[in-house]
Amino acid sequence: MKLLISRHGDCKKEINQKGFPQILGGSYEYNVGLTEKGFSQARRLSDIISQENVSAAYSSSLTRAIQTAETALKNKGISLSENELLNERHFGSLSGVFCDEAVLKYGVIHELNKKILEKLLGLEYKHPTISAYLKDVLYRKKPNINATTLITINHDFPLEHVESIDTIKERINEFEEMIRKYHGQKENVAIFTHGDVIRCWLEMIIDNPEKYSAETYQKTKEMPNKGRYRSVGNCEVFSFVLR
Repeated sequence: MKLLISRHGDCKKEINQKGFPQILGGSYEYNVGLTEKGFSQARRLSDIISQENVSAAYSSSLTRAIQTAETALKNKGISLSENELLNERHFGSLSGVFCDEAVLKYGVIHELNKKILEKLLGLEYKHPTISAYLKDVLYRKKPNINATTLITINHDFPLEHVESIDTIKERINEFEEMIRKYHGQKENVAIFTHGDVIRCWLEMIIDNPEKYSAETYQKTKEMPNKGRYRSVGNCEVFSFVLR
């Protein structure tokens, strides 16, 4: 079974005065829709859907994923099912927090060692304290730091109700078992979900190659990464073959 998994398009989010976005995650409280750029990205998925002869489609139950799916599937005659198993990671007490505050105020990545921080953030650690280092990265160097970059690296920080990576993988396993029951091995299924879900899916391919085709495993293994972090762009499509 071929799975065409894509992240939602660019979505509306609050940006603070220093240019950092809010953490949205799987919260329905911050359940935003697409921007015009996001709708444009989603329309470009339409050709891929047509070329791949997709027979069924699933979306997370969050607005940004649903709008992406509905736009990509418009006039295709493909039914869309919403499923909460595909929702973004639940960030709990970090939902609505701006990304720089998550780092400096909540200590999201403070316990990581220097080598991991340098690889992740791209700046040599020559500072007297980690706070000084992080402020330099955030406010002077200003790399492309977003919620997922900062949080996906750190799986088990002690913040209330933040969903673990293992729990996301359990959701993915449950979803895979469900679609096996309803779709044949030769079907192509489109899936519209979120960045952290896709990153977890990629990890699962590396950790469980027997579940996926050899080509799927090899392509995933060769993807650029920073430790566990892989860049996942808006409306980027990942093609997996599930055995």
